[in-house]
Amino acid sequence: MRRLIACLVLLLGCSRAPTVSLSANPAAVKQGQCATLTWSSADAATVAIDQGIGKVDGSGTKEVCPPTTTQYTITAAGDGGSRTASTAVRVTPLFAKLMIFPEAALFEFGKAELKPEGQVKIKEYREMAKDELSRADKVVITGYTDNVGGADFNTTLSQQRAEAVKAYLVTLGADPAKYQVNGAGEAKPIGDNSTEEGRAKNRRVEVEVLGVESPG
Repeated sequence: MRRLIACLVLLLGCSRAPTVSLSANPAAVKQGQCATLTWSSADAATVAIDQGIGKVDGSGTKEVCPPTTTQYTITAAGDGGSRTASTAVRVTPLFAKLMIFPEAALFEFGKAELKPEGQVKIKEYREMAKDELSRADKVVITGYTDNVGGADFNTTLSQQRAEAVKAYLVTLGADPAKYQVNGAGEAKPIGDNSTEEGRAKNRRVEVEVLGVESPG
């Protein structure tokens, strides 16, 4: 009996402490992108990951899409105690940059062909924002009009103007795959359509650069 008790004490005293590992791939992402957590453990009765993930299998993977830089910690517990491991997913913040071109700077009234002065304006913008445009995830070009004329005509005109701006940027070396064009017509006025000054503000083309890393 004493020998049996001694053996049991020896066995309990020699319970192995759990081992656990955790990694993230990739370890750095842009805001809105995801990473994959991969973990493994041994000699653990329970395994859990914080940040709302909770209990998990002893080994596995899980996709995570943190909005900001986040550290994940895994805890493996068993008869031999508990062990933890941590990894972080670094998130680079992104921002959107908007450029507004008044209609008069680019087009003749009611027309969708860039006038020579308009081409100069777009070329100047391309040179000024070349680095941002090349690093952007997407560039959205949206045409707008005032409320004068038919809604269908205004939608078509605004679409054609947005396409004209994109086409000229492409001739300057822009990547067409990154560009999306929209014709919003009379939507989202930024001026009072009851005044000429307000209507002039509403006749515009907006270029929105999306997915550029935030400076600093």
